Amino acid sequence: MPAGVAALTGVLVQIDPDPTVTAHLTLYVNGNAAASDAEPSTGDVRFNIGSVAVSPGQTVTIQISFTATSGQIITLYTVGSPGGSFTAQNSCPDGAASFTTPAGLRAVVSGTT
Repeated sequence: MPAGVAALTGVLVQIDPDPTVTAHLTLYVNGNAAASDAEPSTGDVRFNIGSVAVSPGQTVTIQISFTATSGQIITLYTVGSPGGSFTAQNSCPDGAASFTTPAGLRAVVSGTT
């Protein structure tokens, strides 16, 4: 976490829209679960995490899992190499690959100073 950020207040993630799929986000600070939210997969998914206090030097991780009544998520959008890594682990029987890449999740984490 860079200097000047006092709290994280929201997360916006670009996920394929599918109203039958629910995205479950957990935000971790230094490996400890600090906030969670579940929202329908609507393209630009806004997760409400309240206000999570952070300090310079802390590591923040976003974990997203999905539940569905039918259908599946085809794409979680990634971008560039912002540092860290993006890991996708597929536990569905459709045979899609699991992988890790240096690309980042296309997401915006909001906060306050």
